[in-house]
Amino acid sequence: MFSEFYEGNQAGPYPVYDEKDARFYYKNIGSSGALTDKLFEDAKYPTGFYLNSESDKKYIAAVKSGGKWGYIYFSTNESGKLVKKDGYFIDLKFDGAEPFYNGIAAVMKNDKYGFINTGGTFIIEPSYESAKYYNEGLIPVKTGGEWFYIDINQKRLLGPYEDAESF
Repeated sequence: MFSEFYEGNQAGPYPVYDEKDARFYYKNIGSSGALTDKLFEDAKYPTGFYLNSESDKKYIAAVKSGGKWGYIYFSTNESGKLVKKDGYFIDLKFDGAEPFYNGIAAVMKNDKYGFINTGGTFIIEPSYESAKYYNEGLIPVKTGGEWFYIDINQKRLLGPYEDAESF
């Protein structure tokens, strides 16, 4: 839906598809080794964010395993090497998942889209036919066959439209 990788990234994990195993794994830009095993049925490019400071960059990526989507987490270890943290950052419990953008991510559950925060808690319950990412205070969502722009409180601000894009 909106999982793009922007050229020019100098560091960070990215998904690689292994045709032999029909699975995805993650590598780090500028490194030859794998960051994960070949575990995932599908994988999206991670979103980078700073936890406490510019030197404390983390990455969170949507991954699919066992038919469900969840999120994994990458961080820099004591020696400055990027590593995957053990376990899932957010458990495999969604029917669809998109990358985090501005601290929230669109996820699908029971054929409806809603939004979660980085703690995995729904901030907008799944009730939309489709959704795109949150930016500039607006979220494009589709309901009743029409697109609207809502705010984080689900107040309709613009629309209806035949289609909508994120700002």
